[in-house]
Amino acid sequence: MFRKLQATADIVVAIPLIKKDGSQATGLTLSTLSTKIIKPDGTALTGYTEATFTEPNSDGVYVCKFPANAATKAFTLEDQPNPYTLTLDSSTADVEPTSVSVWIVSKYPWELALEATLTAIKGAGWTTETLKAIKEFVDGLPADPASNTQVATRASQTSVNAIPQQVWGYAERTLTSIAAVAADVWSYATRKLTSRNISAGEDIACEQTILSSIATGTLQSRIATTGAEMRIKRGDTKTLTLSLSTDWNLQSPADQKVYLCLKADPKAANSTAIVNRTATVTGPQTAEITLTSIETATVGKYDAEWEVRKSDDTEPQTAQHFTLVIEQDVRQ
Repeated sequence: MFRKLQATADIVVAIPLIKKDGSQATGLTLSTLSTKIIKPDGTALTGYTEATFTEPNSDGVYVCKFPANAATKAFTLEDQPNPYTLTLDSSTADVEPTSVSVWIVSKYPWELALEATLTAIKGAGWTTETLKAIKEFVDGLPADPASNTQVATRASQTSVNAIPQQVWGYAERTLTSIAAVAADVWSYATRKLTSRNISAGEDIACEQTILSSIATGTLQSRIATTGAEMRIKRGDTKTLTLSLSTDWNLQSPADQKVYLCLKADPKAANSTAIVNRTATVTGPQTAEITLTSIETATVGKYDAEWEVRKSDDTEPQTAQHFTLVIEQDVRQ
C-alpha cells in the first residue's frame, strides 16, 4: 500500500489479525497491540513513536495510526525501491502477527500520469505537437510506393525535373559519358585486378609466383603436414621426434608448448588418449617425447597429432599428424 511521508500526513494502516484457529481476532485489548517495522534497507527500525490503535468495526481489523506530529517519526524515507514492512502483533495468546508492505512516496502512482507530468515525455522543443496532431500527419503520408500524384503534391514538378541535371552536373562526378567508363575503371590509381584467365594461360599478376611458392614450401609456414606411419612394439620405450620446416620457430616466442596426443578414435574425448602431454622443445623446429612402456602397453592403431600452443594453452595449431601402430610383441 502507498502512503505519503509521515512529515506530511498521518500514516494510517488497517491491518487484520487472525487467531491460530483461523478465526478473526476481534475485541482485543488495544494495550496488547504493538508494531515492528523493517526499513527499506532491511534493518529493523527502533526508537520510533508507537502507533495508536482502534478497532472501529469490531471485525478484527485494527487501525494503526502514526501521527504526523509524533516526536520520533517512523516513516521518513520516501520513493525507495523497497517498501517498509509493518508488522502488527498482540501479546494475547493464539493471535498470529500480520505484516503489510508500505511504500512511502512523494506522489501516488495514479498521480504520475497527470497531464502536467507528460511534459518531460514530450521533450524540449515541442510547442503545439500532440498525439492527435502526429496521427493526422501520419494519416496524410503517401502510400508506399507513392503515386506520381502524391509525389507531385510533396515536391513541385520544377524541382523533380531538375534532379537529372543536378546529378550529371555534380562537380565531383567521374563518369561523364559511357565512352569514358572503361578508361576511368582501368586507369583508377588503386586498382589491383589486371586480368583473370581472359585467354588460355593468362593469370593474375604474381599468381605463378604464389603457385611456385606453395610447391617449394615457402608458403608452408604454420601449415600442418602429414608424417609417415610409424610402428613400434607393445611395451617399448620409444622416443618420438617432431621435425618441422624452417618456417616454424618453436622457440620464438619462448612461451610456446608442444603437445603429443594419441587416440584410437580422433573424435573421442581427450580422456581416452593413451598419450596427451607436453614434449620437450629441442630446437627452433624440433621437439621430442619419450613414450613409456605403460603408454605403449595397448596394441592398436592410433591417430597421432603434434600440436603447438601458447603457454596458457591458447591458440592451438596442429603442426603434424601421423598414424602410430603398436604391434604385438613376441616376448611377453
